[in-house]
Amino acid sequence: MVKTKEKVGYAFGGIGHNLIYALFSGYLLIFYTDIFQLSGKFTAMLFLIARIFDAINDPIMGMIADKTNSKFGRYKVWLLRAAPVIAGSLILCFFVPNMDQKLQYIYVYVTYILLGMSFTAADIPYWTLPSVMTEDANERTSIFSIGSVAGSLASGIGAVAVPMIVSNAGSHAQGYLLAAIIFAVVGIIGYTVCAFTAKERIVTDREKVSFGEMIGLLVKNKPLLIIMAASLCGNMAFQIKIANNTYYGTYALGNYDYVTVLSGMLLVGMLAGTVIVPVLVKKFGSKVAMLSALGYGIVISVIYYLTGYQNRILVFIFSALSAITIGMFTVLVNAMTADTIDYAEWKYGTRAEGIITSTRTFITKLATAIAGSVAAYALDIIHYVPNVEQTDSVKQAFHSFMSIFPAGFYVLGFLILLTYPLTKNKFAEIQAELAERRNHE
Repeated sequence: MVKTKEKVGYAFGGIGHNLIYALFSGYLLIFYTDIFQLSGKFTAMLFLIARIFDAINDPIMGMIADKTNSKFGRYKVWLLRAAPVIAGSLILCFFVPNMDQKLQYIYVYVTYILLGMSFTAADIPYWTLPSVMTEDANERTSIFSIGSVAGSLASGIGAVAVPMIVSNAGSHAQGYLLAAIIFAVVGIIGYTVCAFTAKERIVTDREKVSFGEMIGLLVKNKPLLIIMAASLCGNMAFQIKIANNTYYGTYALGNYDYVTVLSGMLLVGMLAGTVIVPVLVKKFGSKVAMLSALGYGIVISVIYYLTGYQNRILVFIFSALSAITIGMFTVLVNAMTADTIDYAEWKYGTRAEGIITSTRTFITKLATAIAGSVAAYALDIIHYVPNVEQTDSVKQAFHSFMSIFPAGFYVLGFLILLTYPLTKNKFAEIQAELAERRNHE
């Protein structure tokens, strides 16, 4: 039985973790284009190259965590190790050094890649923890839900707070740097609280499995591959909205202050979604809950598109309604990825929590990179010009990025999830068999 203080501690970790993520995923693009004065194409290439590093870094970090042997656990210890590096690199990313332009380009690459790699060192262990805190799938979903609620709350607060900090600072550059410092401090506190409260209960014998063998286990894990593909679609929908949120509020709606309102509506919708999930999973299972979330997302996103961007009240309402899918999706992807860890143990005798979780974190960052790159390239294609009144066609493009584009990705995710084999009854059989095996060991 997982104690309440552990769940609260895990939530604190989610607050710090997601505040940091909200800042760099939601505001680095506009910081680079409007403050650093980098071109959209340069920024797009930066995001893609950084994700190449993550393609290598994520599975390696997952394997390292799985093989970690410390008195503080396999996963919690990495929250403490990574925290100060994440904090320092976050601050450096939002600092504009006074140097030659070529050196600035190098500076941006080094600091952004360092942030991504250090964030991975905490991201994978954090989302792996529920898999080793309890064997009970419903309780595991509850932990993920609590962490996601805390994370969504933190992301929403961060998204609302950043425009306020920036608007009240001496300049936008100073405002973003101040936000980075504040979020870095909160992040360190959150990681520390989580590390000292969560308990790793599931400890299995670690056979010496090579990196190649680990990758082979991933490739053979059909439920995991399906979740990865669906996760990419869902995260693309979310990240395209995040990448364009500031542009949409500032230029389509007409005022930078509307970014705060949009972010607040995003928070409301995500929180509603995360609260709904445990009830749906307990009654129908994860697969049906995920299909319901994506189906709802398709319908509401299409309606959002048709309402247009001229009526701000409707925009705010549909921003909240469409975010319900995001909140549900976030919890379900984490819970279903954890289910595939049980499947791997049942099918192949190896849990490999860290490296399996690394697939989810990599997909999230891959979607962030692709969405950020697409958004950056799109700025040039739609003829966006910073800090001026935009044409109607540019405003309509931003509206499409917030509505109909996500709907298309939800459709793909829905079709992929139809093939997911772990129904509620099948997964219950797997858990029962695993419990019997462990009792006889």
